[in-house]
Amino acid sequence: LVPFYVYPLAADKQPEVQQLIHLKKKYPDVPIIVIINPASGPGVKVDPNYVRVVQALDEAGITLVGYVSTAYGKRLEQEVIADLALWRKMYPPIQGIFFDEMLYDDNESAVAKQL
Repeated sequence: LVPFYVYPLAADKQPEVQQLIHLKKKYPDVPIIVIINPASGPGVKVDPNYVRVVQALDEAGITLVGYVSTAYGKRLEQEVIADLALWRKMYPPIQGIFFDEMLYDDNESAVAKQL
């Protein structure tokens, strides 16, 4: 699992992208999952630099997941669901979602509050 939290440049020249592609070619049977995070989520518009990086990593056989913050349980459910729809629309190769900033409270009432 690799958090790709750097702004992408030209995918064919960016060392981080090339290193991930090289590792996937060297170890094709090892799953590599990369978390893509343009703006603590998908952002509000498609970023062509992310499109190129997503495409290059996807073509290399790397699994891509989008980043979505829950703001420690403070974001409205509709906002989180809207992010999911944006990921699907803006970056179609994304195969899953990494939910970050989850609320942690070690009691049953906190869990019920989140549901």
